[in-house]
Amino acid sequence: MQLGMQSLKNVEGLTFSKILGSGAKNGFSAIPNFGTYVLLCVWNSEKNAEDFFKENLFFNTYKKKSTECFTVYSNAAESHGLWDGKQPFENNAKLELDQPVLVLTRARIRFSKLLSFWRKVGKVSHGLDNYDGVLVSIGVGEWPLI
Repeated sequence: MQLGMQSLKNVEGLTFSKILGSGAKNGFSAIPNFGTYVLLCVWNSEKNAEDFFKENLFFNTYKKKSTECFTVYSNAAESHGLWDGKQPFENNAKLELDQPVLVLTRARIRFSKLLSFWRKVGKVSHGLDNYDGVLVSIGVGEWPLI
């Protein structure tokens, strides 16, 4: 999938993109899952996104090889920090608590804290099972292990 990053350069209306890997089991594992990926994109418009999903050779090649594919359109209510030195998300939505909420947490973990982090992941991920209304939860990252 990382070879696809070249295919995302110069796509009309695409302002930010990342191809993210996932962990095994329910996504929260140090063991990689080579069958589940996330394409995170920020678009100038929904039309730019729709055109990409219909016409982009890279995306459609992987979609044909997939057993499942779903797209989530969202708007940011809050965003903090930078990703690759940029703030990719424009805060342009009001948080509505009676609507679905997507939470994306991005952080770099210091090497000295990796063991402590991975010891806590299992408990946290299994704790999500107790929340009503959770549609999906998955751990993804550019370098999922670190």
